Formats: sequence, C-alpha cells, structure tokens
Amino acid sequence: MTSASNHYPMASRIRRSVGRALKLLLALALATKALYAQDSGAEVRTAARDLAVQGAEAFDHRDYATALDRFGRAYSLVPAPSISIMQARSLAKMGRIIEALDRYEKTQHMQLAADAPDAFRQAVVDARIESEELWNHVPRLTIHVHVSPAAPNNLAILLDSKQVPGALLDVGRPIDPGPHKVDVSATGYVSETRSITIEPNERVTLDIPLIANSSSTTLSLGVVSSRPQANDRPARDPVASIKPWAWVAVGVGTAGLALSAVTGVVALNKKATLDEQCHPGCPAEAASDISTFRTTRTISYVSLLGGAASLGLGSYILLRSPGEQGYVGATLGPTHAGIWGAF
Repeated sequence: MTSASNHYPMASRIRRSVGRALKLLLALALATKALYAQDSGAEVRTAARDLAVQGAEAFDHRDYATALDRFGRAYSLVPAPSISIMQARSLAKMGRIIEALDRYEKTQHMQLAADAPDAFRQAVVDARIESEELWNHVPRLTIHVHVSPAAPNNLAILLDSKQVPGALLDVGRPIDPGPHKVDVSATGYVSETRSITIEPNERVTLDIPLIANSSSTTLSLGVVSSRPQANDRPARDPVASIKPWAWVAVGVGTAGLALSAVTGVVALNKKATLDEQCHPGCPAEAASDISTFRTTRTISYVSLLGGAASLGLGSYILLRSPGEQGYVGATLGPTHAGIWGAF
C-alpha cells in the first residue's frame, strides 16, 4: 500500500534528513553518562549504534516496518532525540500519522544536557518543524449518532475495534488516512456499521441513525403480530368474524354439489327411459318423464354452478386465515359428491 505520508510536503525534507540519520552514530558515541544515567557502558552504546545503523539502512530502502523496529530497540537502550525523530518519520511513512505526531511531540520535549551533541539539538528543532507540517495535512473524522428520543446509557461506539470516548463525538478528531470502520450498538437498538476510506487532508462527517430494535415483532404469512401488554385491549380480528360465514358457504356449496349429483342421476335415468320410448317421436304417456327430465337437468346444472362457487369462496376465506394450517377440497362424480380436508 502506498504510504499516506508521500502526499505531504515534508517528504522531501525527510529524504534529505535520512543521510543525517547516520550522524546519530557519532552522537551516540559522544553521549555522556550524565545525560543518560541508564547507560550501562560501551556494550550498550555499541548495540544501540548497530541497531540505529540497521534502522537507517532499512529506512533508506523504504522498509519502514523494519526501520521502526530497529529504531525502537535502539531508543530503548539509548533514548536519544536523534533516534526518536527517526521513529516519528518511520511511523509517518507507514501512514500511522497519529502515532507519528505523538512521537514528534515527545521528541520536542526531551530534556537535553548542556553538553548534548548537536545532532540531538537538531533533532528537537526538526521535530517541531516536521510536526507542524504534518498537522496541516492530517484528515479529520466527525462521528454523529442520531438516537430518538435520547441516547441510551449503554451506547457503544467503536472505531477500528477501539472504544470511542464520548468527548470525541460530534467533533472533528484527527485520524490516520486510509480505510476505517465504525460500529455503533446499544441494547434494544439495531447495530449499525459504516466503512469509509479517508484521504489525507480530508474532512469527513459520519451521520449514523440508531433505530429501535423491533425483535418483539414477527412477520408470518404477511401478518404482523406482537406480544400484547397487560393493559392492551384485544383488537377485534376481522378475519375471525368472517370465518363462521366461510363455513356456512362451504356447507352450502357441499349441499349444492350433492343436490347436483342426485338430480343429475335422476335426469340421466329419465333420459335413458325416454330413449327407449321415443322412436323417433315420443308417445303421449311419456310427457311426465319429459317434464321430470327437463326439471332435474336444470336443477343439476344450477346446483353444480352455485355449489362450486359457494364452496370455492368459503374454502378461499378459510385458507387465507392467519394461523390456520389446513386445506379443503371437493369431489364430484355421477353418483357421489363430498368435501374433504383438514382444518
């Protein structure tokens, strides 16, 4: 990933300062015990010089992670400002701008002895100049959480998995350039996550709404239901008031189909009798059979249509009722009719 610090004007200053980093070896060699009481002698100074050389070479080859490691080790042995500023420069090159600013600040306030080497004094001066330049290009992020009617007591806001103090909400805070993730959560509310990539010198505001969690509400078959409270008045179910009429319709439809089947059988029997008597005309005594045939045939047709419509309507209402796990069907034959199902 390209280092965010390459966007800053001080990059050229840092490159010119890399050559001076080797001068810290001489400064370390001249450091007095009065300045660093924890210095244990030549062995420690030699080890610190070697680590500083490794750090400077890694920095020159743009291996900033290794450079930071070696400068950190050297600083733990001999906490010189010339090493501290190289730590800050390495952090800036890695895009860890906030840590770099903190290290620059520590470098500026390091106490120097009267006989401190010039490299130490120059490091303090450079730390102040480079820090001011870096501050002019630091991006800022403002996090604003909308909660209605009021923010809960257990509101948790994480920026890159780290807790955000309440004092840093609704204000622009310095932040490293690059990708970031904000997580907002609270008991009884739907958790929210926002991912964002921030460029150097950019000002970004995140407005995050926190919505109450409706986990007590469920959706089933298109009907929303919730657990009633103790003081809630039961709502009148319009479907429940229709269901008795649906059963009546099913009964009427079944009876209509049965009537259609019976009258159909009678009509068929009368037709068979008339077929035997009429060759080609019908005798006078067949008039009664002809009338019965026509009447039963008409009743059979009307009962079939009306019964099927009534049965279909009643079955539709019952099957559409929420909470019902059932089915209904009908059968019709020349000699039988009926309804079947589970309710």
